[in-house]
Amino acid sequence: MARRGNNHNGINIGTTIMCLFLICALAALMVTSGAWDKIARTIPGLNQTGTSIEAIKPQGDAHDKLGLALPAPTPAPGNTTNDPHPSANPTTQTPPPDTTTQPTPNTSGLPAAAASPISIADALTTAQVMPTAKPHTTGYKANRDTLFGGWANSPQLCGTATMRDQILKRDLTNPVLNDRCQVVSGTFTDPYTGQHMTFKRGKDTSSLIQIDHVVAVYDAYASGLWNRSQQERETYANDPDVLLASQGKANMVKSEGINLNGKGGRNGWTQSTPSIWLPDNRGYQCDYMAKRVHIKHKYNLTMSAWEKDETIAFLTQCATQ
Repeated sequence: MARRGNNHNGINIGTTIMCLFLICALAALMVTSGAWDKIARTIPGLNQTGTSIEAIKPQGDAHDKLGLALPAPTPAPGNTTNDPHPSANPTTQTPPPDTTTQPTPNTSGLPAAAASPISIADALTTAQVMPTAKPHTTGYKANRDTLFGGWANSPQLCGTATMRDQILKRDLTNPVLNDRCQVVSGTFTDPYTGQHMTFKRGKDTSSLIQIDHVVAVYDAYASGLWNRSQQERETYANDPDVLLASQGKANMVKSEGINLNGKGGRNGWTQSTPSIWLPDNRGYQCDYMAKRVHIKHKYNLTMSAWEKDETIAFLTQCATQ
């Protein structure tokens, strides 16, 4: 009888272990597939996780819960809060040198327009009250050119050069213009990679430096511009606040800069939250995220629930550096 009892207990223990294994496997599948977030949005008190199983573990700060898997952002030299408007008498000590294998941060010589118009603290406050909505993507891909048009002519550059030339003139160092006010050459430090570059206008060279919409037009469309006038969409696409010169390759990898379905990063992204692209130049990541918030707030755009969570988590991390 004792032997039977032992067998019975062994079976119970084995069954219990198997059940726990299946429960863990099911939880992991729900998180990585995005099913958990869908359920979490409908039940008050449940945390959304992104797509990382680490996010459902207890303890840890918001960075860990989101599964960002990123080193802490690197503040700009002399500005340990990443605030573009630091106080006259900063007291925060400069952090120790970064010893990770991440790209070396470069904030030296970046275009002035790359800086966020609002501080990290203000961006965080703004992000916390941003309205959320499911991205509306219907109708964009087949009608992008019609919805947003092309580059407008720049009244600041003879009325013949385009907004692309205006941004190149603004963001390049020592730009040279031709008799049509088109930028033909200049030097450049890319905010997204920290790479120093030389611009030369030409069929095979112009695309090496491109003009990026910091909040891509696809994202802006899905976040509210789909329901606005044609004029407002065209104004957005040519707004200098939205535009930034960047290395062409980085701009292409970035693409729309966000996964609107909230299911994680895209191929080619080396730095990101679960669904928001970040520049490889870690010294610019906090300004970039704050600039995204500024642009969305300026145009009364929305964020998805996961985008808002990730933005707040990342800016919180920026504010503590």
